Amino acid sequence: MLSIAYTIKHITISARYRLKIDEKDAPKTKILTQETTQRARLSLAYSNIHWQTQTQFNLTHCNRPTPSLGYMISQAIVWHPTDVISLNTLLGYFHTDNFATRIYIYERGPRYTLNFPSFFGKGFHYAFMCTANLTKHLMLLLKLSTTKYFDRSHISSGLQQIDHSSKIDLDLQLRYKF
Repeated sequence: MLSIAYTIKHITISARYRLKIDEKDAPKTKILTQETTQRARLSLAYSNIHWQTQTQFNLTHCNRPTPSLGYMISQAIVWHPTDVISLNTLLGYFHTDNFATRIYIYERGPRYTLNFPSFFGKGFHYAFMCTANLTKHLMLLLKLSTTKYFDRSHISSGLQQIDHSSKIDLDLQLRYKF
């Protein structure tokens, strides 16, 4: 993996490249074949006291079972209009050939959680989050995220199947500090 970042005043430009080579079972034979996955990310970020923005382009290439490509372009914006309220948005378009070229991005979420959703196929993903520090001890967080697929009429399978081309997640967190 190779990663580089350059910062000047409020602007940060970063790039990352990762090469992963795995051995996988070849279909209908007893030999191993190499699977090569390449992932690249280019990012431009700006931040000041009240605003943070980040434009990101992700690219994935995989050679197995056939050469395939995936990409995602996303824009994240964080706005702190006051000390009490913080607003976050994320909008992204993804287009991948298959699951092997899925894209992972970091998405802000409720406190004490880590969220790196994966995207494959063709579609949009967007998320909105509002955090309000109501008092010195009480914080309220509301997050709504949606993924809309253009290439399928249902999502997942089995008991987890959603009979629609989009899924919506809603998070609500109330925190009280003693």
